[in-house]
Amino acid sequence: MVQVKQICRGRSIAGVLGMICAPLAAHADVIDDSHFKVDARNFYLHRNYTNTNAPDSEVHSWSQGFDAQFTSGYTDTALAIGLDVDAQYAVRLDSSGNDGSLPYSVSDRQTSRDYSRAGATFKMRYSKTELKVGDLRPQLPVAFDDTSRQLDTIYQGAVVESKEVDKLTLTGGRFWSAVTRESSNHEKLYKYGSTDNLDSDGLDFGGATYDISKNLQASYFYGVLHDIYQQHYVGLMHMADLGDGYKLKTDLRYFNNNEDGKALNGVIDNRSWGSLFTLLKGAHMFGVSYQRMLGDSVLFRTEINLKGKLR
Repeated sequence: MVQVKQICRGRSIAGVLGMICAPLAAHADVIDDSHFKVDARNFYLHRNYTNTNAPDSEVHSWSQGFDAQFTSGYTDTALAIGLDVDAQYAVRLDSSGNDGSLPYSVSDRQTSRDYSRAGATFKMRYSKTELKVGDLRPQLPVAFDDTSRQLDTIYQGAVVESKEVDKLTLTGGRFWSAVTRESSNHEKLYKYGSTDNLDSDGLDFGGATYDISKNLQASYFYGVLHDIYQQHYVGLMHMADLGDGYKLKTDLRYFNNNEDGKALNGVIDNRSWGSLFTLLKGAHMFGVSYQRMLGDSVLFRTEINLKGKLR
C-alpha cells in the first residue's frame, strides 16, 4: 500500500513539473532561436537632370539610416507561433531639392529633418507551412522589397508559404498597403504615376516554384492589383558548376500584364522578358543582364508600390 502511494505521488509531481516545464521550453525556443541585427547605411545621391531648365534640375541628399530587425524563434508546439519586430530611422545630413530619397515638403521646399517607422510580424508554422501577417519585405516576382534608397519599402499583408510537397514551394497572399522608401505613412497600393483617387483595394497573388533538378528551377506567379492590372510571370533559373570554385547562374524571366476589373488606369498592354547571367566565386559575383519591354503601356514590377514614388 505504501508503494502504491509513493508511485502515485511521483506521477503527480512529474505531471506538475511537465505542466510547468512545457511553457518554459516553448518560451526557450522562441528566445534561443531568435536573433537581432542593426544595419547602418550612409547614403548619398546626386541627380542632374540635363533636359530641363527647372530650378530643381540638380538635386541631392545625404542621410544616415538605421534598420533594426528582431526575428524570433518559434514555440515548440504543434502549431508554432512567433513574433518579429522591425524599426527604421533616418536623419538628414544635407539635401537640396527632391531626389526621391527622403520625405519632401512641397510648401517648405525642403526634405524632412528625419523620419522613422516601426512594425511587427505575427507568424505561425505548422509542419512545413508558414503564415506571416504584418510587416513584410517580399522578394517575389509580383512584389519586391525596394532597397535602392535610404530606407526599405515595407509592405503590410499576409503571406503563406508551403513546402509540404518535396521540391515544390507554393506561395500565396495579399498586400493591402505599404510604407514607401520616402515616407512614414501606410499607403494603399496603386500604379506608378496615377493620382490618389485611383487606389487599389489590394494585391492578391499566388505562385509555385519547382526544383526540376538540383541545378534547375522553374517558377510561375500570378498577381492582380484589383481594378488596375493583372500580371503573369514565368521564370527559369539554372546554376552551372564551372569548376575551380566558379559557378554560372542563369535567370530567364517573362512578364505579361493587362488591365483588371474597372481598369482605373485604362487599358494596359505590357510584356517584358529579361535575362541575367551571374558569375560567382566565393563571396564575389559579376552579372550581366538584358531586359526588353514590349507593348503600348509602361509598367514595371516595382511599380506595384506606390503612390507614384518610385523613380
